Amino acid sequence: MATLTEEKKPFRVMRTLRSPQQDPSAKRKKRRRPPRWLLILAGALVLAGMVAASVLAAAGPVGRSNLTDSLRSLGRRGGAFPLPSGRAGILAAAQPGNSVALLSRTVLEVYANSGVQTLHQLHNYGSPVLRERGGRLLLFDRDSGQYALLSKTAELRSGVLPQNLLAGDLNRRGSVALASLADGALSEAVALDREGKELFSWSSKKEYIADLSLGDDDGSLALLLTGTEQAGLYSRLVAFTFGREEPTVDLRYDHTWLLRLEPLAQGGWIAVGEEMLTVIGKDGKKQDFSYDGRTLDGVSAWEGKLLAVLLRDWGRDRSLLRLYGPDGVLLQEQAFPQRVLGISCAGGKVHLRLEDRVLRLGRDGVFLQSQPLPAGTQDVLVAGRTVYALTVNEVEKFRTDWTEAEAATLG
Repeated sequence: MATLTEEKKPFRVMRTLRSPQQDPSAKRKKRRRPPRWLLILAGALVLAGMVAASVLAAAGPVGRSNLTDSLRSLGRRGGAFPLPSGRAGILAAAQPGNSVALLSRTVLEVYANSGVQTLHQLHNYGSPVLRERGGRLLLFDRDSGQYALLSKTAELRSGVLPQNLLAGDLNRRGSVALASLADGALSEAVALDREGKELFSWSSKKEYIADLSLGDDDGSLALLLTGTEQAGLYSRLVAFTFGREEPTVDLRYDHTWLLRLEPLAQGGWIAVGEEMLTVIGKDGKKQDFSYDGRTLDGVSAWEGKLLAVLLRDWGRDRSLLRLYGPDGVLLQEQAFPQRVLGISCAGGKVHLRLEDRVLRLGRDGVFLQSQPLPAGTQDVLVAGRTVYALTVNEVEKFRTDWTEAEAATLG
């Protein structure tokens, strides 16, 4: 599903669930055969990546040229764009401010809400990843150590780390945090300020860094780690305050894959895993929420104030929605008798895409509004009262008054 967003308060596009890349760069020196436990971990992380990809994959091919033509054709009539993440030609998308950024195999393009292109940045990254925060973009390569920090109109700075990158994040100040493979360790993390000066660094000899979250104060960093012990996998969350050697938070989860880390507006984090979700306060106290045998089907976060988790009953086409607030407290749980195909939260609202319509919910889970979709719709973007429906070859735009949803529409 394309990312749904409110026109007044654009939000960070859902981070792609990801696991570390294990293949070293071709330029690295030849090494001895790794130990058996390391091979087990590498295989497990590849499997975890496949699981994560299945959660976010979108169906149906859309050519990049058709998409670009459709964006330009909207011109001054609209200013909102569908984001076909995972489709042919488009690898990822983000929304810096009121603009939209589209990442392909060779170029990163940014369009203003008028449809005018403001950035055309060529790249040669083998496995590019795109992140957004505070109107800036971080583009990095998991097949090398290359990365670049960009605005909506230009590259601000770029750099290269010695080893392949595993994960990356940026904060509202324009500082970045990068995790990579390391010499003398399995992985390492470094935080750099907006000028590229080092703020903090840390390395691990036993675990790979799966995800990280850089504090907006330029003074803290949280890391999500994955390791193996006695042929069993575990995850670990550690948080550091810059200037201190020992972590302020250090939690371990045995036999658990934690794939994604989201900050909370009131402090702390939510870590999303394959079979459970855990809320960690800044004091290190945690609360775990099991999926109760359900499958993770989607995750969306909005400014640390609202996080929506979509689950699906194993082997059945029916969904369960869970909403969490800025303190990590479970706000609402809502069951659906059919499968919800996509989810996004923004502006304090939650949008759910069903096969033939989009539902808008409040943060309390109460159904607010419903909008029918045209036949053949594969992805949608909702911006205020405007709905953009993406079919195979075009973007159809229409305005709506958001009719009141009735409980019968869910049957």
